[in-house]
Amino acid sequence: MKNFTYLGFAILLLLVGCKSNTIVDKNCVSVTDIVTSSACYDPAEGLTLTASNIPESTELIWVIAPLKDSLGVSFSPHNQSTRTNSIVIPDSIINGYPFVGVSYVASKNCSSRMSFTFARRTADDSNCTTWHLRDKYLQGD
Repeated sequence: MKNFTYLGFAILLLLVGCKSNTIVDKNCVSVTDIVTSSACYDPAEGLTLTASNIPESTELIWVIAPLKDSLGVSFSPHNQSTRTNSIVIPDSIINGYPFVGVSYVASKNCSSRMSFTFARRTADDSNCTTWHLRDKYLQGD
């Protein structure tokens, strides 16, 4: 019995003494869903995107690009940090572009492979323009 206790203690020391080479940020938050308002788009207010699967108080880093077409031809990406789970994209950035791409959104020290594309739509029977999620995919897949 005494030998078994020593063996258990030795295994415990080995487990405690092992260190991982991978640093995992316990505050890392993965964004898997982004939503837009269903209300008519108002250029004076810009486009609000909200990471809906995380707490509102989560600080995020966003990489957003206005897109000329659905193939991802972009003007230039915009990097922005927010103190909440939402970002407002001014009309001056997206005016004249039918699509907006989100190629990265995550909290600090996180990786993000999820990408989103939003499309601008105007109803045939009204002047109401809205933004809708068009694509959601893992980069590299």
